[in-house]
Amino acid sequence: PQEVERKILEISDVKAVVVYGKIIDGVEQIAADIVLYDGIRDANIQHDIRMRIAKVLSGYMIPTYITFVEELQRNGSGKVLRPAKKMRSHNDTM
Repeated sequence: PQEVERKILEISDVKAVVVYGKIIDGVEQIAADIVLYDGIRDANIQHDIRMRIAKVLSGYMIPTYITFVEELQRNGSGKVLRPAKKMRSHNDTM
């Protein structure tokens, strides 16, 4: 996940990111929670991020799920918390 995070952070619109595994229908997928800089509201930003990192990372490293958040969750000492892997089915809301 750290290599993927580094590449996503190289994109100028991205302020912060956490990459983690998410289990969907028993298969681990790569997910990313991304914080954008204020004012970034491009409707195509998710596609643009995938396309940019696809140029420098192997296909299996591209996050399947990208969620934009206002801020990343942190513990009391300020360290970013990675979401827990959860079993979900495609019928669940993502």
